[in-house]
Amino acid sequence: MGRTADGALGTSREGAVVHRPLENHHIPKWVIPNRDSQWLNRTPCAISLTSLHSPRNQALRDRLRSARESRGITQVDLALKLSKPQSFVSKYETGERRLDVLEFAEVCNALSLDAADFLRDFLADVAGAGAGRKAVRR
Repeated sequence: MGRTADGALGTSREGAVVHRPLENHHIPKWVIPNRDSQWLNRTPCAISLTSLHSPRNQALRDRLRSARESRGITQVDLALKLSKPQSFVSKYETGERRLDVLEFAEVCNALSLDAADFLRDFLADVAGAGAGRKAVRR
């Protein structure tokens, strides 16, 4: 492998690929957004994805942890039921990672919970707790 025009890659005498710093590296203009970019200046919509550390996500994580603990199941036991490492359980319980809907259903199943009932009760409680908040304009 020979050198590229900007000197980014080359070969050593032994034939190994050597990475060299890019000397004339420029980001293509189309990658850098400007102030007029449509995707930067969007008006916020009424429904948006929530932060991993939002109060609602924290409440969901707390409720899943409480359900696990009330059944006397450790993180290790739950991880074994899920065929995942213990860190998987720890990370979603502490908010380091988000559970997707299929993982949520698997966790509920491993805890002998009905995922639909669990979510319905959780959303009813969250809606009740948020009733005093200002309504979102749509």
